[in-house]
Amino acid sequence: MPIASQWELKDLMQTLRDYPLKTRERITFEYILLGGVNDSTKHAKELANLISTVKKSKINLIPYNPSSGLPYVEPTQKDILSFEKVLWEKGITTIVRKSKGQDIGAACGQLKTLHQQKAIKSFN
Repeated sequence: MPIASQWELKDLMQTLRDYPLKTRERITFEYILLGGVNDSTKHAKELANLISTVKKSKINLIPYNPSSGLPYVEPTQKDILSFEKVLWEKGITTIVRKSKGQDIGAACGQLKTLHQQKAIKSFN
């Protein structure tokens, strides 16, 4: 996310640790899993170490939806489950988001990519 480059990670994490939450509130992290890029159990352990310091938090894992023209691939189901297992074992509430609309190119990220590609073509 472009705005993320404006904040040092250590400062952001400290702010989240200090943030006053009501009884049932939680901090929600979202993590996009890119096949072969950041979906290994090593990455899951690093993520767990980072966010385990923020009490009352949970994480949404978002498997990447392939989009034409981009170099990324969807993570395998095995890698997604292994990643999720590491987080659960560290006591982190983890939810894997289910993709909808991928079969018609309408899943998260796919429509925007298609729109941007069409805009570039019409500009040229």
